[in-house]
Amino acid sequence: MCVAPSSLFAPTSKAHTFVCRYWSFDIQNLEVKRTVQTDMFFSMFSMIFVYFWISMHTGSFFLGSIGMLQIVSSLPIGNFFYKVVGQIQYFDTLHTLVIFLVLGVGADDVFVLVDAWYQTAETMPRLKGESHEDHCYRRMHVAYGRTVQAVFNTSFTTAMAFVATAISPIMPISTFGMYAAICIVINYIMTITITPGAIIVYECHVKHWPWYSCCFGCFCTKADENADGDAPAKKDGIVERFLKNVYIPAVTSPTFGKVTALVSICLCVAWGVFAMLKGFKLTPPMEQEKWFPDHHMFTGLLDDNANMFLAGVDDQYVKFSWAFGIKGIDRDSNDSGEKFSVYKPNENRGTVIYDASFDVTNVATQQDILDACELIRTKQCDATACNFGALSRDDSVTCVLEEFNAWLSTEHSETWTSAADIKASSGAHTRTDGPHRKGASEASSGGHPKLAPAKRLTS
Repeated sequence: MCVAPSSLFAPTSKAHTFVCRYWSFDIQNLEVKRTVQTDMFFSMFSMIFVYFWISMHTGSFFLGSIGMLQIVSSLPIGNFFYKVVGQIQYFDTLHTLVIFLVLGVGADDVFVLVDAWYQTAETMPRLKGESHEDHCYRRMHVAYGRTVQAVFNTSFTTAMAFVATAISPIMPISTFGMYAAICIVINYIMTITITPGAIIVYECHVKHWPWYSCCFGCFCTKADENADGDAPAKKDGIVERFLKNVYIPAVTSPTFGKVTALVSICLCVAWGVFAMLKGFKLTPPMEQEKWFPDHHMFTGLLDDNANMFLAGVDDQYVKFSWAFGIKGIDRDSNDSGEKFSVYKPNENRGTVIYDASFDVTNVATQQDILDACELIRTKQCDATACNFGALSRDDSVTCVLEEFNAWLSTEHSETWTSAADIKASSGAHTRTDGPHRKGASEASSGGHPKLAPAKRLTS
């Protein structure tokens, strides 16, 4: 599409220049892949941030590294169960977004276990004569028991939410839900198997290495060991101190406890009502989504093509095709010998099964097809997208028997006798000059069809 710059862009200093923008599905697909790959590079910053946050929260770069390793490893392991075990071959750009889900869920799982571990340092002091290793094992036994149940509840509910997404009839969305649920389950398994061992190794061995204490201890070690060789409980953060010193005393106060609780409930209800009202006001987009930056050639191109050119009005209509005489499709019969897979929708589509009882030379069948064409042509439509209150545009319905009748009249000067004419006659059997062949017949709206769905219509 070539346009003068003054009509689409800001005026330029050159008086006689114009701007050309070109577009096609293939070029757009290439651009989408290039843009997605570039954007996925920035996901590395999210991974780096999560890695440092886990390290700072746990007080150990060693635990942060192990936690990040198990989070990232859950993706290829989940992909193995997704593709090899589940035999789901579809994998698209949408599935790559699972990395952000696993980063959040995986980091939370690590935090729960590590926090439970640090709490046991305060609630379970070292017994007299107990070795440091035995004390660590006893603490881990308690922390592990608390963590397994808590992390299971969060991981299970999150996984079930994506399993619910997997029942969507839209295949890309359903497969995304399957892949996300598998990765979350894998991450949970790795959290309850790898992380506890990593904590024990860190407490009993790694943190005592001289080179580790020299290189990493000053960056993220939260507290020095006590005289028994055990790390003290983790110090409370700002949120913990606020809840412990301000909010909980206010809620449990005999004087202001009920008032504080009531105010908290009212604030939550008010926020929920506000969010619900805003949600009801959501509307579908009124223009093409801007998948590219503002300066990109494709941005706004489809809208400009529809609004600035007369051909854009025709492009807003979708072509439908109705097929007669097709009984179904044999999905198991393909030239390649492979069965049709819903995860490969463009491959091995199957073999058409024609209806043996369909006879296009039959007078009643021909009239049914003509009636169907007329019904499509005159069908009323009250939807917003239907202009002039009609399902199809004027002079846009192409009927194969009407085309045949016009050809018969032009080329052979013969007239075609309809079923209505036969019923109006004396009742004698009259042979019509319809198309003398058996097979599928088509009627299309909006132009000549390219591929007709397997559907039979009768009046």
